[in-house]
Amino acid sequence: MPRFFNRIRKQLAKENKFFQYSRYAIGEILLVVIGILIALQVDSWNEEKKSRAKIDSILDKVFRELESNIDETTELFQVTEKRDSLRHMVVMDKITLEDLKSYDNPDWNEIFEINVTYKTVSLSQKGYDQLMENIDNVPQEYSGLVDELVILYETHKRKVWEEQEILFAAEKENYRNRAELEFYQNKYNLVLLANNKSFQDYILNDSGFKAETIHWIEAVKAQLIFAQIYRTQALKCYEMIASELGLESKSSKWKIDDEFIDSFEGEYITSWGESIVQTVKDGYPYVQWGKDSPEYMTHKVNENTYYFDNFYMNYQVKNDSVFIYSPRFNYIGDKGWLATKILD
Repeated sequence: MPRFFNRIRKQLAKENKFFQYSRYAIGEILLVVIGILIALQVDSWNEEKKSRAKIDSILDKVFRELESNIDETTELFQVTEKRDSLRHMVVMDKITLEDLKSYDNPDWNEIFEINVTYKTVSLSQKGYDQLMENIDNVPQEYSGLVDELVILYETHKRKVWEEQEILFAAEKENYRNRAELEFYQNKYNLVLLANNKSFQDYILNDSGFKAETIHWIEAVKAQLIFAQIYRTQALKCYEMIASELGLESKSSKWKIDDEFIDSFEGEYITSWGESIVQTVKDGYPYVQWGKDSPEYMTHKVNENTYYFDNFYMNYQVKNDSVFIYSPRFNYIGDKGWLATKILD
């Protein structure tokens, strides 16, 4: 019997050593597995960090492009302002023979070209295209920003380009019509052109020229309206990227000047009794034309001039009152006076 128990004890001792060795081996394996998992996680974090850095770099490019594109729309509004006034003078029969003979006046030098000249905006998107090529690597927290950029480029920019194609087609048609005019050969000699009876009659009395001008006004208006829509969305995306990446925003050049805000805000009454309400939100000016109308952003053209719905508004402070003028109404009394602010 003692021998039997001794054999059992020896066998148990062997099995115990086996279990001890097994636990040790399993522990070693677990440590290796954990080490591998940690290494994989670190690699994953590093890849995510690199991917995030790449996306941030691309968004920085988009940010710079947006700044340039918004500046382009400002130039578009600036260039169109003077021509807009001339075109409406043609439509309203406000151009005189004396005006046409003022060949030393740069404004009237453009009268023959107002329906064959327009400014295009390129609105580059190389940064956006690069972002779309890496869309699978965009972090989830940027999804809202990406959605806004898609709307900007795939919808609003596309519409601007479509309207510019329409303008280009109208320009070619108008040039073909010009080629049939006998005085067209003198268009670069302002003295001859201004004193040409056929030219004078064409500008002052030809119904075809007026109809062409009306059609051109509508084509330019469509371009500008969609440029405004694009610009409003571009400003939104620009501010979002600046906030997400902590970039320095240069939006002050597109916002209303701080010293002008107090005099700008308020209710104005037009010469025909309609209400215009001006407000400022986050530095950007908004207008509500008519008490039942929606509120829209107006776009800064220069220091005191803003653009809204194909309409230029120039603000001037005189004798504790604020006046809105429009170059479109320059041929009306008081040099285009449009509305006056109701003072408290």
